[in-house]
Amino acid sequence: MPINGYYFQDKLVFHSALTLAHMKTANLFRINKNDFSNYEECLAYFNERLLEFGLYISILKEQGQNLLLYVYSKNRLDHILSHSSIQEFLYQYGYSFDNIYETLFH
Repeated sequence: MPINGYYFQDKLVFHSALTLAHMKTANLFRINKNDFSNYEECLAYFNERLLEFGLYISILKEQGQNLLLYVYSKNRLDHILSHSSIQEFLYQYGYSFDNIYETLFH
């Protein structure tokens, strides 16, 4: 486990418990890079552990010292985004559906 790994884990569980328990598709939460000087190592470590459960952590936005993290179930998100009514709605706002990563980072 990386340095600050337990602290990162506490934040992850506190803010994303329902997603980790497969009761919700996704969660957003913010961390401060000052609290996690090795945040990239923490993200890599936990992404590797969550992969076997079909869960991922992505940085959606970086603003100054703040990171907006998105914890999600790729299969559930793919399923939701496959509905034509949802695609039609999001298409109005410039979303494309070529792949989930482009959709997320839009």
